[in-house]
Amino acid sequence: INEIIRPMAETLTRYEEGLKELRAEQQKARGELVGRIGDLAKSANDVRMEAQKLSTALRAGSKVRGRWGEEQLRNVVETAGMAAYVDFVEQASHHDGERRLQPDMVVNLPGGRKIAIDSKVSINAYLDAVEATDDDARARHLSRHSDDIWSHVKTLSARDYAASLRDSLDVVVMFIPGENYFAAACEMRPQLLQDAFERRVLIATPTTLVAMLKSASFNWRQEKALENANAVAKMAKDLHDSLRVMAGHLADLGKSLTRSVDKFNDA
Repeated sequence: INEIIRPMAETLTRYEEGLKELRAEQQKARGELVGRIGDLAKSANDVRMEAQKLSTALRAGSKVRGRWGEEQLRNVVETAGMAAYVDFVEQASHHDGERRLQPDMVVNLPGGRKIAIDSKVSINAYLDAVEATDDDARARHLSRHSDDIWSHVKTLSARDYAASLRDSLDVVVMFIPGENYFAAACEMRPQLLQDAFERRVLIATPTTLVAMLKSASFNWRQEKALENANAVAKMAKDLHDSLRVMAGHLADLGKSLTRSVDKFNDA
């Protein structure tokens, strides 16, 4: 009987050894997983703390919010490929009578046209709405948020950057550095975009502004290609004129040589 059951016993022994190895691997993997989860929790907590610091800083004062909005605007412009030394000028100052007009950015368009872009950050009411615990409080904060955005629109419209910039488009772009801020304002004021445009203010989020600047960048490339084509055409015309003049000189030289040979033969 021992001889008969010996293969089964050996198989069971190997199976038990395999189970021990599997348990050891599972224990090791479980330990690594716990460590990874701890690291992930720490990273999430660090992100939460940084977000809280950013939220506190943005609530602190308008200068901090303004600087943050300008940085977001620069990031969008760099993403669109509009290099600062070629296509836009930050903090360009213009004077209109006694007023000092200073948009956050002036983008130069092909053909000498310009468009002013001003960043407006209004998020206190939005953050209050996000932290609200009931729908009524959330609706009140969102209504205040939309009123703040509309107040920025009216202020920007009153500055009339388009009239103070030579060869400017008849609209000014108001940049809101977040799709969610604009969507929350439109939730309470659905006609916000149209009402702002009637005041010659075009509201742009990062997505729409990237699309606008990408179009401007493409037009710049087309403009430069046209300039190169015109330069090539001018060089070709100069070469043609030079060859025509040279051909005339060669023709005159041939005639002179013919007359000289005839005179020599006569002599």
